[in-house]
Amino acid sequence: MINIPIIKRTIFEIVLQPTFVFALVIKVLVVFFLIYGVALEYEQGTLISIKILGTDYSDLGLNTYLIRSFAEALMMVLMFVYILQSSSLFPETLKSPLLGITLTKSVSRSGLFISKFIGQAIVVFLPLLILGVTISLVLFFKNGGFILLAPVFTTICFFFVFITMFSLLALLSFFIEKYNTVSTIGIGIYFLLSPLLVYAVEYLNNPLIFYLSHILPPLRKLELVSINILLGKEINIEAYALSSIYIIIYFLIAIYLFRRRDIS
Repeated sequence: MINIPIIKRTIFEIVLQPTFVFALVIKVLVVFFLIYGVALEYEQGTLISIKILGTDYSDLGLNTYLIRSFAEALMMVLMFVYILQSSSLFPETLKSPLLGITLTKSVSRSGLFISKFIGQAIVVFLPLLILGVTISLVLFFKNGGFILLAPVFTTICFFFVFITMFSLLALLSFFIEKYNTVSTIGIGIYFLLSPLLVYAVEYLNNPLIFYLSHILPPLRKLELVSINILLGKEINIEAYALSSIYIIIYFLIAIYLFRRRDIS
């Protein structure tokens, strides 16, 4: 069912996009900033002081706030770029004049969908993993040889947040089929609706909010878990288990819609 040539072609097409280059530049700048602009002081593996561009921040609460703010800002920027990048994948596939020819070459619709999904996932996962490993190596040399794997686990968890969002974007693509609309809705869901639902469900007794909270995955909760991993706090895997169910449902519905679609 998985078609390797389609995966390779999808990867090649995505890495040529400006969004991929922009995301790569951001990751490189983050690494250089950590190397040359940040000094860390550890005591028995515990961070006690951060010096940013020569300014010393030794308060524990302030250290936590700085790390959290930096991680949230980085995740927001990257997710914005990833939404723009992945929103175009399936709308462009549906509009491609070669789609009918591709599906006649022993390639099933399910195989095409899954292969393109995997191609996009690889393009996001590998640079994120490399970023996490690189940050861990930088911290390893900066803190006197103490191994910190939290950045690696954080990037992996953030990738799961992306996969959850991407599965929703893929599903929307078969209803809307317009890149600009899909990307706009995706940005609105991730940056506005999802954070609002976290608080609205708790404080407002509204049927619309109740249904929206069950239709959409807990994206904000997933992001917070990723940040808690970086901060060394306790994590709750309930959001990941629930999001896995959403991913499977979105995935299966998208494949069903693709298989039922008329293609000339």
